[in-house]
Amino acid sequence: MRLALLSLVALATVALTACDSGDAIDPPTPADVAGVYAFEAFRFQPTSTALAGVSVLDTLVAAESFIELLDSGQATLRFRRVGGTTRFVAADFEVRRQQIRLTFQGGNEDTLGRLVLPNVLTFDRGDGGVLTLSESFTANLEAYDATRYGGFTAIPGTLTLRVRTSSASL
Repeated sequence: MRLALLSLVALATVALTACDSGDAIDPPTPADVAGVYAFEAFRFQPTSTALAGVSVLDTLVAAESFIELLDSGQATLRFRRVGGTTRFVAADFEVRRQQIRLTFQGGNEDTLGRLVLPNVLTFDRGDGGVLTLSESFTANLEAYDATRYGGFTAIPGTLTLRVRTSSASL
């Protein structure tokens, strides 16, 4: 009887520890979210009202701009700005029950700056294959558009992104 009680207490302790960690007992895997995610919203709003917001989505060729999450836990950001060439940025990602954290590989700051993106993106998982984020960060707007934002290299603001899965991985 005492052994059964100790076993029950040990099992309850393990279950509560798993709940406190924020992870599910059977956490989701990269395969659960693998696919191609098209941009639906992509905006940076500077904190200062003296600067207009940046609608990055308006500058992208939609058919050639997306995030692909692979079942291996690796990802690729592919984009082409209107009048530009196609670019790729490699990343790794982690899946949590309610979030996906995408970490771009080092050395891509200039390329990410062309999209007003930080090195790490933490998306909230929604229904229907939708990933969203709204987070504060300091952007280098000059990297995005040197003609329009020359000298604006450290602008605080809010990045808003929404992507939706459009298909399984290529």
